[in-house]
Amino acid sequence: MAKIAKRQLALELKALSKLKEDPDNARDHDPEELARAFKRFGFNDPIEIDAADGMIAAGHGRKQTLEMMKASGEEPPANILQDQSGEWLVPCVIGLRSKSKKEARAYRVANNKQGEHGGWNDGALAAVLMSLKGEGGLEGTGFTDRELRQITGRLNPPNPDTMPEREKKKTDKVECPKCGHEFKPE
Repeated sequence: MAKIAKRQLALELKALSKLKEDPDNARDHDPEELARAFKRFGFNDPIEIDAADGMIAAGHGRKQTLEMMKASGEEPPANILQDQSGEWLVPCVIGLRSKSKKEARAYRVANNKQGEHGGWNDGALAAVLMSLKGEGGLEGTGFTDRELRQITGRLNPPNPDTMPEREKKKTDKVECPKCGHEFKPE
């Protein structure tokens, strides 16, 4: 029987100020959106530390968001502890050990990219988002009311044959998915 090498992953609290970012991290983040999620749900996704170089393997945006929140005088979100000196203590997964710097970089890129390969089931997503409307709304989910309208619009496109003439004129416009600006295509 072949032996399988086991990584010993563990969860430890680390001082926020001691977490080292990869200076070449290529992923951009939206700290304001992450902060909304932390305020609503708490800090539930530990930062991963690569023992090979001591740098963050996954969680640069989470670290930056916590730093922003702390600097603005906010209370630590749920699951972030504070020591007697005021330092925020962050849950971190330790035990990951890359074989080389290139492998560490490849993991950091892969960790960010893998989520982009999937997609959304619009029907299921719309149902979940609509069910949240009465429970704190979409705050912290990363979705907006406009995006929900776009999703439901894709699921239930208007039928021009059954619409009054004044409504047909409204459907001539197209909404930009990034900024929401409406325009008539030429």
